[in-house]
Amino acid sequence: MKVTDLWKVIEESLPETARPVLDCFAATGLADLSQIMNHANLTRDKVNRVLERLTSKELIKIHPRQLKRPDRLGKPPAIYQLTEEGAHVLKSLGHPRAYASGLNDDTTVLHRLAMTALHLAASKAGIEIRTDRPLPYNDTELRPDHQIMLPDGKVLFFEIEQKASTAILRRIVESLQHKQDFFASRAHPNTLPEVRMLLHLKRNKEWEKTLKVWERALDVVKENAKGKLHFHLYAIPLHEFLEKPDWETERELFWKEVLPPQPQTALAVAEPKGLSTLMQRTAREDRLVLRALWQDFAERIQPGMGLPKADPEFFQIMQLIYSASHDEKQPLIDQAGTPHASLYLLRRYLEMKQLHKRLYTELHRGERDTRWNITTILHRMQGVANVFLTAHGWRAYGLLLVQASANDMKTRQTRVFDMVVHIRNPQILMNRDDLVVPSTKEVHETEEAVSWVLFALFAYSEELGLGSLSYW
Repeated sequence: MKVTDLWKVIEESLPETARPVLDCFAATGLADLSQIMNHANLTRDKVNRVLERLTSKELIKIHPRQLKRPDRLGKPPAIYQLTEEGAHVLKSLGHPRAYASGLNDDTTVLHRLAMTALHLAASKAGIEIRTDRPLPYNDTELRPDHQIMLPDGKVLFFEIEQKASTAILRRIVESLQHKQDFFASRAHPNTLPEVRMLLHLKRNKEWEKTLKVWERALDVVKENAKGKLHFHLYAIPLHEFLEKPDWETERELFWKEVLPPQPQTALAVAEPKGLSTLMQRTAREDRLVLRALWQDFAERIQPGMGLPKADPEFFQIMQLIYSASHDEKQPLIDQAGTPHASLYLLRRYLEMKQLHKRLYTELHRGERDTRWNITTILHRMQGVANVFLTAHGWRAYGLLLVQASANDMKTRQTRVFDMVVHIRNPQILMNRDDLVVPSTKEVHETEEAVSWVLFALFAYSEELGLGSLSYW
């Protein structure tokens, strides 16, 4: 039976419920149970009956995991994804841009669900909305999450964003720079020069930290533009907006304008010796990003140790240090070169946390009297890793597993010795008020960052002020 004929059979058996349910998938290819119930204005029993039928006929499929929302408590609703067959049906029903959802990454799925929520809210309110549509300008294009068409012919951009850290600062700078270039081009004069950002967060610690990252990124874009921003950026929690949607030109809800930090606090933090020399090696935008990274780094790290206690903040700092030289948004030549920025931040970190002496002692203990071979080198590497982790309240053999390893010389691994990091439970990366478990991608990025920092203690011991190692 053809897919379109199959749909006719389904619609005949569920004449007033099948179409409204399937329409929920037209914008992004996925929706959750609560979104479908709210948009279709149907009871749970009626929606479940339709979903069971659509699933059995393979027009939609259920997402394998239940994902907690960053702004909601309680059991999360089931998530459904459109299949190729379902997309074919929607196209025949007047949705030419419908597409199947093959998404699996948790963060991306949550982002798309938030986009679905906004799209359905606009549709229900009779607001014309264009979701994930490109806008050409200057031989390229901008692809905002949503374009709201106002009655007077003006267009408003709405963007969905998740929590952010300084580790992805360059990616945020790039996103804002595209918007700056778009509005500067005046290619679409009917577009209002502002972006309304709906954060999939509550107004809590993560909200404040995320806004601070966007403020610093906006400051980089502003300095690149010699102080002239061509648009305004406003933020509000997604759930607050959906409770009382604010589509008007004049904002009515409690929006917060995201502004670059004031000049006395923006990028003017005292620069220690060596930072200015390091920044002279980089291009202007990368230099500004590095200074913003230093600002965040200096605020996070406090001198002295105190009683060490395991804290997820440790992983965020490791990612910050690592990202300074290992972000994929950097120029390729910088990605291939010596990681000067990461090494600079790591050295400063060791100094500020008073770790130099302890690490130096462990790195050089019995250095002249030991007969070095693979086994003794691995033992020493593990000992140094243990000292570093213990100083932060972590151990190397629990939910965070850290092991020194040696690679087979026949492999293509560039590191003969390495530090293998495995996070056995992603919940150890979560702060107390976090609701969303980090995705597999986020866990892998964290493992990579911690691994590099521990490896750098050996590979760059001289640059870090830890002396030359005879066995390395």
